Amino acid sequence: RSTVKTFVEQQQYAFDSLWNSAVPAMQRIEQLQLGLEEEFINTIKDTNEVQKLAYELLNNSRSEVMIIFSTSNAFLRQIRAGSFKLLELAAAKRGVRTRILSPSNDKVLNFTKRYDADQYNDLIKIRYLKEDVQTRISLLLVDKRYSLAVELKDDSRVRSTEAIGFGTYSNSKSTVLSYYSIFETLWRQSELYKQLEVLNEELRLRD
Repeated sequence: RSTVKTFVEQQQYAFDSLWNSAVPAMQRIEQLQLGLEEEFINTIKDTNEVQKLAYELLNNSRSEVMIIFSTSNAFLRQIRAGSFKLLELAAAKRGVRTRILSPSNDKVLNFTKRYDADQYNDLIKIRYLKEDVQTRISLLLVDKRYSLAVELKDDSRVRSTEAIGFGTYSNSKSTVLSYYSIFETLWRQSELYKQLEVLNEELRLRD
């Protein structure tokens, strides 16, 4: 108990700040009744937490996963980190469909041959990006509900947690759907590019 004016004002300020940032009780009850999740956008600085969150999202995926890797090295780092084993488990146990876009090199191409096997039944598909569309951001989208965008800090690093920077995690509908639209555009471009390569090869053989 205190009557010191400055102390009381500090406590009042702290309470008012919490009150203004809080969700009204009836609004929160309505969200729970409707099964709605409060929207958020979180920035994660700890790279170990970013990788841990990626694991959790893959483990909890239910229908669809979409991934864009910033570089072929980013792709290879996630092989070593065990993310592809989680994707294979999600496909085998829950029928989760995965589509991946990535720049490629010989190691990437050699690894992805395994997904042509019948055991994955087209549940895991990989397309390749042209070098001129590479970014400094890797993107993970899960069930059209969650997005995790991770910046590339040092592509020369072997471990993922040493190569990446901040992660931005969100369930904001507008954010997730915007990323989804970007992914679909790049996916269609990669398919057209692949068809063009096949056509050029056929024309070369005819000549």
